[in-house]
Order: sequence, then C-alpha cells, then structure tokens
Amino acid sequence: MDGLVVDISPFMQRLTAISVKMDASLAEAMTEAGDAIVSITRGNLSKHGQHDPEISRTTSPPGESPMMASGRLADSVRIFEQTRTGFGLYSVGVGAGVGGASNYARVQEEGMTIDAKGPKGMSFTYGGVRYAGLQSVTIPARPYFKPSVEESLPEIRSIISAAVERGLA
Repeated sequence: MDGLVVDISPFMQRLTAISVKMDASLAEAMTEAGDAIVSITRGNLSKHGQHDPEISRTTSPPGESPMMASGRLADSVRIFEQTRTGFGLYSVGVGAGVGGASNYARVQEEGMTIDAKGPKGMSFTYGGVRYAGLQSVTIPARPYFKPSVEESLPEIRSIISAAVERGLA
C-alpha cells in the first residue's frame, strides 16, 4: 500500500471522552443557568411589593413586572428538563428551560384583551368595585420573565464558560 496509514483510534477515543465530559458539564450548567433565571425572576416579581386590592386596582405600572398578589406566579416559575429541539417561548439552551406554569403567566408577560362572550358583557368585582356590562377588558403587558432572562445573561455566560473549561479539562 502506498502512502502513510495512521491509526487514529486513540485520538477518536480521547475525542469521544471529551465529548461525553462536555455533555455532562453543559447539562449541569444548563440546570445552574435555569436556577439563576428562576432566582432573578422571583426577585423581580417581588420588587414592587405585595399587591393590596383594597388600596389599588393596578397591580403595577404597565411595562413593569407585576406586583406579588398570591405568590402563585412566582411559585410557578421553575426549572424543568427539555429536549434538544426546544421548549417554547424562552429556552435557556439544550438542557433546561424555565417558565411560569400559572394559567395567567403569559397574560402577565404579554398582556391580553378579553372579549365578552355575550351581549350583556362581563361583570366582576375587583378591589371592592363592581364592574358590569363590559364588552372587553384589556390587561396590559407586565413582563417579568423575558427581562429576567436578559438580566441573567452575564451570569449565564459565566456559568457556560466555566462549564466549557471543565468539559475540556
């Protein structure tokens, strides 16, 4: 046989070992990054204080994170595993995602207009005031999650950098 034949199987074994170590390191980093986002998000949800419907009908200024009312929204923000194809609106990466499981999490984040289902409109009491005959109600966006992800990016970059160094060590 002409030419040089080199057995690269030892190199491929080392490369495979690095890949396995890197996967484990990055999976751990995704969980750590998710924990950072959860912590920052919960902190942002409490930065306007506790909502008291007897004092104010506005939970916080539109565009700001919502005030804490029951604590269910903050409690619903958690880390969970996801597939490599992605989870949804905001994902941390290949190993973890964070999201609010509360049924009104998206409404608070993005805002929403709710239309009455019948000609009599909607009726409800809020903050000691009775509302009747409304044809629609608009809840302004009070983003809490996306700003928290943005705020956590420097910490996430640090976490990922450390994981890559560990994976290559």
